[in-house]
Order: sequence, then structure tokens, then C-alpha cells
Amino acid sequence: MSLAEEIGKRGFQRWYERQLIESHLYLLTCVLALFAFLACVEILTFRHGLLRAVPMLLGAFVTGVIAWLSLVRYASLMVRAWRLSSAATCAGCNTHGRLRVVGGSRPAGAGYDVSGALGPADPRAEWVRVQCKRCGNEWTL
Repeated sequence: MSLAEEIGKRGFQRWYERQLIESHLYLLTCVLALFAFLACVEILTFRHGLLRAVPMLLGAFVTGVIAWLSLVRYASLMVRAWRLSSAATCAGCNTHGRLRVVGGSRPAGAGYDVSGALGPADPRAEWVRVQCKRCGNEWTL
């Protein structure tokens, strides 16, 4: 589902709340996976041979990867929510988050860039055209 469809279906404020909840669940997953990683490293011993250490090494690797991916996903969702929230204030009446989706774009193969390299002028960037419910002013998120 594209960003415009998500915001249009739920409304901006509910979409934003959902993004914050989802991102913090990823942060919780990261913390739990980090604890599991540390537990695997703590239990790891080579006294009984390399063959007995392999499951703990594998567990440490898997939980480390899960922690890293969860952290990256948390950061990308938070940056995306922050950027759209900062652009969701109407310039006409200074109302925040009360908007209606007019149109949107999701080019094939486009993703959201965490580094900030994509902007509204970039053809790979996803954009949403919105209208203020209060005064009717239109702008692009």
C-alpha cells in the first residue's frame, strides 16, 4: 500500500500514531535481541570443543542481525514520520495534521531513503498531495 493510500485510509493523525507505535515495537525488538545476543556471548565457551560452541555462535549471529535490522527499521520509520509530521502544517491557517489526501505517487522500485538524499524534486521520492480540511489550501508532503 502506498503512503498516500495509507494516509487517506486512516487519516494523518492515526497514521502518525501508528508509525510511532510500530517504530517503537522495532526498538523493543532491538533491545530484546540485544539482550539475547549478550546472553549467547556470555554463555559461549570453547572448553568443550568448537562443535559445542557452534550453536551459541549461530545464536549470537542471528540475534545480532535481528537487533541491527530492527534498529535500522526503527530509525527509518521515525525519520519518515518526523519528516512528514514537520511538513503536515498548513501554511494558510497553521493547522497541523488535519488534511485530506488529494493525490500521491509511488514510483516502481522506490524506497524511503533514511539518509535524506531523496527529496520532493527527486523522481524516486514518494510524495503525497494533501489539502487542508479547514481552509482548503493544498501542498505536497
